[in-house]
Amino acid sequence: MKFTLNNQANVNTLFVGDPHDTQDGTDFAEGGGNLFFGDPQSFSPKVYEYVIKRHNVRSVLDVGAGLGQVSYYLHHTFNLPVVGIEGLPFNVQNACYPLSYHNLNDGPWRGTPCDLVTCVEVVEHIEEKYIDNLLDTLCSGRLLLMTFARKGTHGQFHVNEQDDQYWVDKVATRNFGLLMMDTQIVRKLGAQENHCPTYFATSGLLFGRMPVKMPQVAAAEAAAAAAAAKDANSTTDNASKNKKQQKK
Repeated sequence: MKFTLNNQANVNTLFVGDPHDTQDGTDFAEGGGNLFFGDPQSFSPKVYEYVIKRHNVRSVLDVGAGLGQVSYYLHHTFNLPVVGIEGLPFNVQNACYPLSYHNLNDGPWRGTPCDLVTCVEVVEHIEEKYIDNLLDTLCSGRLLLMTFARKGTHGQFHVNEQDDQYWVDKVATRNFGLLMMDTQIVRKLGAQENHCPTYFATSGLLFGRMPVKMPQVAAAEAAAAAAAAKDANSTTDNASKNKKQQKK
């Protein structure tokens, strides 16, 4: 584990991660990294209060919980059961709130379903080849509250910077739809936090699980079924041809 202090006069910049060089010469932190004392821009009390009260949230999964600051706040402020999962062993061992170790590179999180999954400044640190593990984890609850890094941000150890529509389309494959009005309120509240504007102000997204299959999901399932049927027919045809050749 490596510690980096980007500004000697500001200990808030103390970064914890496990970076190594990639083939293109850039740094990459396996599993991302985080500010040791937490990132004020990731802490958004007004946003969480709105979402929890507006949608009657009774349980939370915090994905990429860092050192547990948000998990601790949500549990003790709203008296909610909060499960925090984190991919850096150092963070799990030194967190201010009990966390479970889980590396999304190894597969999706398989835990008890919850009302709200929250994921702040994490998705941009997950390589796209692990996107299915990430999506299965993010879409394991009733609601998804997340932020993301936009293209061109060039943040430290970012490996998947995207725009809004990318994430809207991705979670749609898990039958989640964007709550547009709630998202607008989340971004407004993120900009009005007392301590400073948070990441929610510019990239906050709130999704809800649909009670019926969305068109994208139905179309994908139909395409998969058609492909499977085609493969089955092809296998049957080949078997028939082989039998005929054997008889000859």
